[in-house]
Amino acid sequence: FGFRMKDANVRKQNEAGQEYFVNQGNKKKKGWEFLLESKRFDLKNAVLSHFKFRFSGSIYDFKFKNYAQGTSDFSGNALTGVPKTTINSLLNFTFFKKLAVDYSQFLTSKIPLTDSNSVWSEPSLVSNIQFRYPIVFEKSKLDLYFQIQNLYNTDYVLGFDINAFGNRFYNPSAKRNFVLGATIQLSNLEFLSQIFPITFRNVLDVELDIFPFLNIRLREITFPKFLIIDFFLVEFLLVLIEIKFFVRIKKFTLL
Repeated sequence: FGFRMKDANVRKQNEAGQEYFVNQGNKKKKGWEFLLESKRFDLKNAVLSHFKFRFSGSIYDFKFKNYAQGTSDFSGNALTGVPKTTINSLLNFTFFKKLAVDYSQFLTSKIPLTDSNSVWSEPSLVSNIQFRYPIVFEKSKLDLYFQIQNLYNTDYVLGFDINAFGNRFYNPSAKRNFVLGATIQLSNLEFLSQIFPITFRNVLDVELDIFPFLNIRLREITFPKFLIIDFFLVEFLLVLIEIKFFVRIKKFTLL
């Protein structure tokens, strides 16, 4: 693809850290984007049952055109905040017909952080892995999952503050972290409607993040209006429990 833009928005930041935009300069953008995704391969193997992959990425040549500020001419410079290359990959494996493993990688090339291209970020490679195991009951299903995010403990920034005052470009992202949880799917819930004044649909999904934060999400469920305030109170209590749980984890880590 390729296109040109006149009077483009250029992001700025003042000494108080407040963002503002100016219509200044032209941009010339050319690039390639690609996506390659496979079907699910069913393998006749006792260990590796299924396999699937997905690759995507971009190659950009974005530059300023006719862009000057005072005595500084930025024409021809790389467009601020845009990496030249990104490559993403996702590999899905299923072992022993049940254990699912999702392995993803996100490669980002260096990024210009100022219009003058005087400061660039470092390239980064971030990887995640997730394990999922289903347990099926007669009228319900339990999916256990365990995630390791930022698998290689990479130092990276998910969103830079470009043209930041005082060179405050960086907002460090989380180091290696873990998530343990479960998704519970219940079916045939008509009997609950006779007990509670709640309209249930055919299926109820409850997703729980157990560690490091307690997080509960409900899907496929509708509540009467008079019960909304009750669930706000429940949510408030869950937040208090989550804060207490987090403090206990911090104390344990310090020990």
